[in-house]
Amino acid sequence: MNYYKLTSFCTDPSEMGTFPQLAKWLKHADWEKVYSGIEGELPDDWQTPIVALHPKAKLTTQLTGILLAPVVLTLKKSFVKFLQDFDLPPHKTWPIHLVHRDQDIHDYLLFHISDPIDHILIDIEKSSFYAAEGIPFGGKLEGEPVQIKDAEEYKRVKLELKYENSSRSLYSSPAVFDFDRTTYDLIRMTNEPHLGYFVSQKLKDAMEEYGVTGNGWEEF
Repeated sequence: MNYYKLTSFCTDPSEMGTFPQLAKWLKHADWEKVYSGIEGELPDDWQTPIVALHPKAKLTTQLTGILLAPVVLTLKKSFVKFLQDFDLPPHKTWPIHLVHRDQDIHDYLLFHISDPIDHILIDIEKSSFYAAEGIPFGGKLEGEPVQIKDAEEYKRVKLELKYENSSRSLYSSPAVFDFDRTTYDLIRMTNEPHLGYFVSQKLKDAMEEYGVTGNGWEEF
């Protein structure tokens, strides 16, 4: 089955009104908790933000610039309900208070898949790993080779690097994934640089028929 990365960049940017759609935070989120949600579950009681949207922003299905989109999505409540008809991993939602053109908006939810599954999908034998600082825009970074023998070691080394030195990460180049190892229609991965949410062909087709706005697709 094909999978597609869910991006914040629309094929037609005019449907968003402006990019990003956020104007300012009226109350900040608990950023420490947000970052903790990269590798695992967010607590039920974390402090969600209050956000003022740009006056030119359109109220799309997915909003951009609210939080770290590879970690937490900002989605219309009606769309989150639509997603429940698909095969989803464990996930949580929280209401978010938005302000748009001086009007309070309560039609959106913050959506977070609790556990990334790249350790399940990545083919350890066909992939190569290294530890490095920075973000590999368009290429491989200079780093130290890391030997990974199985999925559990992959998870452990990622966490060790994160807590030893937050500027270093475990990267894969090449990274080979086997999507036949999952039946989920919506997944989250934290494999650098493949960080974010991915949808199955089935869900992508349904989202296009639904008329989702505020996002784009990147075939994986």
